[in-house]
Amino acid sequence: MADSYSINNRHHLPKFIDMLKEVANIGAGNAATALSSLLDKKVNMRVPSVHIYTYQEVVEANGNDENVTVGGLSQVSGSLSSQLLLLMSYQNVERWIANLLQSQNEMFSSLYDHMEQSALAELMNMLTGAYASALGDFFEEPLFCSLPAISIDMSAALISDACITQSYDYDELLVIQTSMEIVEESKEELCHLLIFLDNHSLSEILKKCDG
Repeated sequence: MADSYSINNRHHLPKFIDMLKEVANIGAGNAATALSSLLDKKVNMRVPSVHIYTYQEVVEANGNDENVTVGGLSQVSGSLSSQLLLLMSYQNVERWIANLLQSQNEMFSSLYDHMEQSALAELMNMLTGAYASALGDFFEEPLFCSLPAISIDMSAALISDACITQSYDYDELLVIQTSMEIVEESKEELCHLLIFLDNHSLSEILKKCDG
C-alpha cells in the first residue's frame, strides 16, 4: 500500500504535481499579499515552481552547503499532518527584517538579537501559515499551523534535522520554489518551502488527485 502511494509512482506523479502547483500559486499569492501588508510596501511574486528533489538538490538550490540559511519549521495538524520547512538566505532575511523594523520606526541590529528574533518569528509564521492555509483551502479541510521553530545554520543541517524528525526519505523531498520582490528595491528574494507528509496524509492527497 505504501509503495502504491509513493510520490514517485508514475501513475500519481503528474496529478500530484499539478495539484501542488495550484496550492503553491494560492500560497505564494497569500504570502506576497501578507508580506506587502506587513512591510507596507508593494511586493511582486513570480509564479512558483514545484519539484521533487533529493536532499543534495535542495542544498544546491540554496546556493551551497557553506551558505548560512534561515529556516522556519512548522507542524501542520488537522485532517492532514505534515511539516513545512521554509528556507531563505541569511542575507535576504536580514534585508526583510530591516525593512520590517524600519516600518515600525525601529533600528535593525542583528538577527540574533531579541527584537529581530521576534520580527523573524512573525515573518516566518506569516509565510508558512500562508501555505498551510492554501493547502487547507484546496482540500476544504481545516488545518492548523504551529509557530515555526527558527534556526540559523547551513542549509544541509536544517534539511537533515527536518528529515530525521520525520524519518523521511531524503530522495523524495517536495519543494515549492518561488521568489518575491520588494518593488522599490528591485531585488528578488528566493524562497524554498519543503513539505514533509506522513504516509496517511500522502495517501489521502493522492486519493483526492485520483478522484
